Order: sequence, then C-alpha cells, then structure tokens
Amino acid sequence: MPACTSLPSATRSTAAELDQQVQAWFDKVRIEDNVVGHWLQSVIASKTKDAHADTRTQQAELQRQDESIAAQPDQLLHLRIERQFEQRGR
Repeated sequence: MPACTSLPSATRSTAAELDQQVQAWFDKVRIEDNVVGHWLQSVIASKTKDAHADTRTQQAELQRQDESIAAQPDQLLHLRIERQFEQRGR
C-alpha cells in the first residue's frame, strides 16, 4: 500500500504558531453572512469552553490520583509497623 504523502509530518507547534495557523485558516474561509458567522463563533466558543472545563476536570482527577499515590508509601510503612507490633504482642 503506498504511503500517504499529503499529510504533514508530525511536529510540535507552540501556542503562538497554532494561533497564527488558525487565524490564517479563518482568513481564508471568511463567512460573508453575519448570521452564520456569529453562529459559528458561538459554537466554537461553546466547544472551547466545554473543552477547557473537561481539561480542568481531568487535571483535578490526575492531581487526586497523584496525591493518593504519593501517600501510599507512608500508608504501607504504617501498616508494616502495625503488623510488627501485633506480631510481637502475641
């Protein structure tokens, strides 16, 4: 199967570069109808707001998991010490 050569190679871009690329794309696809333009703008704003909220939720969950994992060595140490005291008390 021939390789697809129309796709660009994967590269990392800065936020500023992405902003420029998106702005250039919007400049190419100017929408003359103001109603459609405003609708598109509101849809993009809503989707962006939702994506940011999802990202914040994911960040909070990852932070919770990180804190839980960080606490595990102390919890395991306390359990081990407790077991040693219980075994000596028998």
